Order: sequence, then structure tokens, then C-alpha cells
Amino acid sequence: MKPEERTLLSKLGVDLAPLDLNNCNYDYLLTYTRDKIQNTLNHLETSKTTYNSLTEEGISNVICGMLSANGILVAVPEQFSNGRVDITITAPTVLSVHKFTYLGEAKIWKGYRYAHSGFSQIKHYSTGRHLHASLWFYFKSQKIDASFASYLTDLITNEGGSIKTQQTRYAESEHMHTGGSNIHLDHFALDLFI
Repeated sequence: MKPEERTLLSKLGVDLAPLDLNNCNYDYLLTYTRDKIQNTLNHLETSKTTYNSLTEEGISNVICGMLSANGILVAVPEQFSNGRVDITITAPTVLSVHKFTYLGEAKIWKGYRYAHSGFSQIKHYSTGRHLHASLWFYFKSQKIDASFASYLTDLITNEGGSIKTQQTRYAESEHMHTGGSNIHLDHFALDLFI
């Protein structure tokens, strides 16, 4: 990559940190993916006036482009896995698609009931072979942190499972998949309120 290309991508918020191929297994790649997602969401929040008017599909497309920019992750919108999945992330140059596929369902925040429909969708899209998947909520309204925390409490109360990690705009929960295995869900909240 040319230095001017690296500079431009850096200005756009694309994290070009290299992947440690010597330590690259599923868990390392999952952590790497989560870090890249958080970096991408942080950039979008600092430029929210640019992205606030986009549709769910538009925001997801921007995220896919930013995640794919360094050539390690390949994030593609609208792929099929038991239905139309909003975001599918793979790392084909590192691990085969059969070993690492990370599904994501995105929703513009419209309240708890709508959020729970995303939960049902991502559980359906996951075949039981996906160890981890994700839910992405794009907030264009106030009180994102309180709404996100209440959503997580409501999810566990109504759907079962447990919260493994909870931060301000990120959480990991664990749920029983219909096939009998556990599925870990990452929950991401993006603040686009202006």
C-alpha cells in the first residue's frame, strides 16, 4: 500500500493495524474482529452528522466497507444464511469461511419489541455452527446508554440466557441455540443522535 493511501484510509477511520498471523486462531480472530468493529463504530460516532441520515442498509454498507478496507476482514451486506443476513464477516485469507463466519443483524433503534425481532432473526440465521454472532443497533434518538442497558435486561428476562460482558455500548450474551449448542451474541450500540 502506498503511503498516501495509508494516510487517506487512516483519516477515514480505517484501522490498518496488522494481524498477528503467528497467533491467528478462532479466538484471536474474534477479538481482532470485535476491536475492528469498535474502532469503526467510534469513527462513525465522531462523524455522526455525516451518517445520521443514512438508512439501516446505508449504515451497514459503510461499516462493511470500513471493516473490509485493510484486506484481512471481508464484510459483506445482505448475504444468505437461513435468511438475509445484514452483515457477514469472514477472513478468508486467514481462516477458511467454514472456520470463521461472523453474522450480524442490524436495526435502527425503534424500541425493545423491534430489537427483540433482531434477536429472533440472528438466532434463526445462525445454523448452530456459528459460535458467535452479533446484533447492531443504530440509535438516532436520545438516551442511548439507558435504552441499551434496559434492552439487555429485558432480553435476558424474556429470552433467557446470561450476560457475559457488559460495557456502555457493548455486551456479550450467551443463549441456547435451537440445535442445542450455546451461541454467543455480541451487542453493539451506535450513537448517531444529533
